[in-house]
Amino acid sequence: LAGIAWVAAIGFFAIQIARQSNFLSDKIRVVYFWAISLAAASLGLSAIGRAATADATLNALLTFSLLFIWRFFFVPNSRGSGRWASVCIGLGVLTKGPIAILIPFVGSLFAAAGFGAMKVQKPGQELSIEHLRQILGAAIGRWLELIKDYLSWCIFIMICIPWYLLQFQAQGDAFLEGFFGTHNVGRFVAPMHGFSSGPWYYPLWIIVATLPWLPMLARLVFFVFKDPIFRRPDLWMLWGVFFFVLVFFSISATKLPHYGFYGLSGLIVLMAFTATLTSSAAVSKAGGDPNRPTFLVDRLFLAGLFFIVSAIPFWWGLISEQIADPYYRQVWDLTEIEFKANWAWFLFPLALGWGLFFLRSRFGLMLAGLLFTVFLHGVVIVSIVEALRGPIYLAAQEIRKLPTEVVITWRLAAPSLSFYSQRVIRPGVPAQGNIVVIHSKDLSSLKSFLRQSLNSEPSVISVWEHGGIQIVNIK
Repeated sequence: LAGIAWVAAIGFFAIQIARQSNFLSDKIRVVYFWAISLAAASLGLSAIGRAATADATLNALLTFSLLFIWRFFFVPNSRGSGRWASVCIGLGVLTKGPIAILIPFVGSLFAAAGFGAMKVQKPGQELSIEHLRQILGAAIGRWLELIKDYLSWCIFIMICIPWYLLQFQAQGDAFLEGFFGTHNVGRFVAPMHGFSSGPWYYPLWIIVATLPWLPMLARLVFFVFKDPIFRRPDLWMLWGVFFFVLVFFSISATKLPHYGFYGLSGLIVLMAFTATLTSSAAVSKAGGDPNRPTFLVDRLFLAGLFFIVSAIPFWWGLISEQIADPYYRQVWDLTEIEFKANWAWFLFPLALGWGLFFLRSRFGLMLAGLLFTVFLHGVVIVSIVEALRGPIYLAAQEIRKLPTEVVITWRLAAPSLSFYSQRVIRPGVPAQGNIVVIHSKDLSSLKSFLRQSLNSEPSVISVWEHGGIQIVNIK
């Protein structure tokens, strides 16, 4: 549901800008369908929308808050939009903390700058120091109107502050140090849980997250230099938030994939505008209908992805030898067995790939992109998840037959183990009398640990093993 709300927010954002700015105002329906299709079919957005985390909810609230802030600056008589933005920001702070303030704050600065430029600068007019002063004055004046609205502050405080006060009352300084210090400021200044990478992490992440629409992303980069319509001041917020997220989190010590989503909504809106304008001139030169672009490059790229996916049963096993971790290699091998057993499913993407060579409709391309993502999540990713989840589920069924107090985990992070076994299985220090759930790869390490702690040769009896997960009894 949160993912659907996020897609809807992106669609509303796209048509609001198109309609209010007279930007593609005669193609509102096309803009809307492109926006929701690009969003729903994007690999990154569809993945996080299905994840058991609050990130899709946060991003839906961030997108709505940016939409309302944009309306405040560019839609006449829209003072109430700032208050609706406060509602979304307050709910966002409840969802995942201060990031729900940072992104709208940055967005408001770029929107204010765009507002000032639109109000002062005339098309074709040379920029001067006086114009810059006037733009800055108009921008600051309108931005202060947004910030000084006391009712917006009251709404924000009533929504989120009570929960934070209750948490502080319950935990004291530990809450402030843990939530704001460790999990916010701490993540920026030092890597957490080993999630660190170089400066190219998020640029490469954007390429993966926007699949299967990479040609559309490349076309947007081309259009922004070619067509001044993509440099309009009322689009500065979209560009500004995207590049802020890209730069800010690239210099962060901790790099997690979901950080990149904070700037993705605006990028998808810009891609929707790009798709709506794509290749009209080229089609006209070729004697075609400028309202029905062929999207040849997009079709060929998507067909290539379909062919690659359809061949998964043949090439999946070749990667197994490159996986260093024995557990994940075993998971990969289990997935290969599943793919080969269900090889007939992969005829579907093969047929769609060939069908794209005969496709001429833009709506057909939208549908093909959606079907690609549906197949990926419905067949490929489901099989991978089952290879990861299945052994945990089966281990839990074995645990249900055992005494609760003696079962622990060691070097195994699997919260679902407690859920499936209908009892709390805690991590612990292995000792005689324990039944321990481990990765099969850690059996020798467990014996070595017990040898040191017991000062004798341990008796470790395997009770159950499947898919890289093992239950052992320490006698």
